[in-house]
Amino acid sequence: MSKIFASKLYLINKFLLLVGLIFFWGVENQALSQQASCTNPSLLTITSREFIEDFALSADGQWLALADSRNIQLWSVPQKHLFKSLEEDSGIAALAFSPNRNDLLIGRDDGKIVIQNMDTKKRTVMLTDPKQPISAIAVSPDGLLLASTSIRERSLKLWDLKTQKLIRTLDTRLEFPSDLLFSPDGKTLWVSIAQSTVDASPADTVYKRGVPRLFLKAWDIKNLKQTEPITKQSLHGDQFFDLAISPDGRILAATTVKCLGRNCASEVLRVKLWNLTTGKTVNDLIIPDVPFINEHYISLAPDNKILAIGHTKGIQLWDITTGKRTRALSCSSAIGKVIFHPSQKFLAVVVRGRDNLIVLLDLKAIPKPPP
Repeated sequence: MSKIFASKLYLINKFLLLVGLIFFWGVENQALSQQASCTNPSLLTITSREFIEDFALSADGQWLALADSRNIQLWSVPQKHLFKSLEEDSGIAALAFSPNRNDLLIGRDDGKIVIQNMDTKKRTVMLTDPKQPISAIAVSPDGLLLASTSIRERSLKLWDLKTQKLIRTLDTRLEFPSDLLFSPDGKTLWVSIAQSTVDASPADTVYKRGVPRLFLKAWDIKNLKQTEPITKQSLHGDQFFDLAISPDGRILAATTVKCLGRNCASEVLRVKLWNLTTGKTVNDLIIPDVPFINEHYISLAPDNKILAIGHTKGIQLWDITTGKRTRALSCSSAIGKVIFHPSQKFLAVVVRGRDNLIVLLDLKAIPKPPP
């Protein structure tokens, strides 16, 4: 009797094991299917062995560069071909192409800015302070100027790319500079900055929990002076992180936080957009299904009409005029930095997860929301 019981028990265990394997296979297959929806169909998919620190797309969309901790891959987008691999002897924080795409600029953790010429393969090293790692860089539209920030030094510096010499340190009191960019006409430099000073006004209860206050600041490049192209009323009480500007220079977008409920019970992502001609707010988008604590990035389309948001749950596209979401894609892996391809047919995105990927995703593959 015990043998019969043991035999039945063995069969039951085998059956339960088979059911379990089928279940977990289905879950894993569903996860892979969801991840595939964030990578296919695509123009190009690139895999990195390590965490992707930054990537850059040339102005004409022909070249894509990505950096992990110490390695850079340079890809030809039309040929879908790895053109060159570079190994750095220091950590890499930021990448940027010159407007003519001849040079790739590399901001490093050792305080150096490297200019890698694409044609001659010549490398020029701009020596800064080895104790002050570079956190972000931006190149002016005419390719003559380079702006850099250092979180440790709390600085914003402006460089002459022709002579590789420092023009001026614009500020040394910037706590946690988050993002920076030039306006398309090259006349203004924007930077989002975290301030440790807490505003004690009741409207700013979110900052009383130790969250650093962020501001948007702008510099007039011609006069090298700080300017105020946005009305203070539309900036009051907000902290800002990621920045994006339209190709025609009329619209500036910045991510911030929206408090919901009593005493700011929850925080969701908010994107403010300004008309830089008038300095007034043109739209204020509340993204209710994206918690503010999640990583998020934004990009404005070449036609100045669409805003792309990458976050830990997927990708969203918004019409900045109507304030409505036009497309959304949920992903099993977090989405990092996003950049529109100049053709506006593709969106370059970082896909986190077991495989660190950069994907030029076909925009038509992103589903429209149900009516």
